[in-house]
Amino acid sequence: MFYAQKISANLPRQIVYERPVLFEKGYRRTDSFTVDVRTIYGVGLLCNRTMPLEKLESILKNEVDVDYTISCGTQIVARGSSSEWGGESITQTDMTSYIGTYPYFTAEPTKTYTLEVTVNNTIPSLENTNGRVIVEGRDVAFWEGAGLNGLLTASLGTLFGVFGLLGVVPVIVDLVIKRLKSPNRK
Repeated sequence: MFYAQKISANLPRQIVYERPVLFEKGYRRTDSFTVDVRTIYGVGLLCNRTMPLEKLESILKNEVDVDYTISCGTQIVARGSSSEWGGESITQTDMTSYIGTYPYFTAEPTKTYTLEVTVNNTIPSLENTNGRVIVEGRDVAFWEGAGLNGLLTASLGTLFGVFGLLGVVPVIVDLVIKRLKSPNRK
């Protein structure tokens, strides 16, 4: 079993599971893992940038044929296929291609998850990229809704504040003008 390290609230994402993957037809890997923090997690293929970025990006996006399933007990909590490209993350040393059009799922600390990855084709050009399958956590506050709710509340407050000022300013101007025109003005 692979035990995930605690996600730092200061990081937007952190890898909690990382295992080698062979890009050979029929390769299958099954591992269990747990997490420390209830949050959103994503599944991706991480490769070192041992070739020009454009070439690596094209291979990961268009040639790789990988499927995954994550289960908790008998319940499937996520599944995806590289044929449904889920985006990418690029650093100076590597590139991650996310598997599935929505490659995210919520995991909880008290549960054990099983990840099964299957490679459906052989890609010799990825042999020297140190390919790994990863599960990574996303920003806890944002994805759990606290950040989203706070952002929504702040945005609505600002919006109402602006419209409130726009509604109040004409009323104040109107009162000032009436006061200036008033015969009882001293």
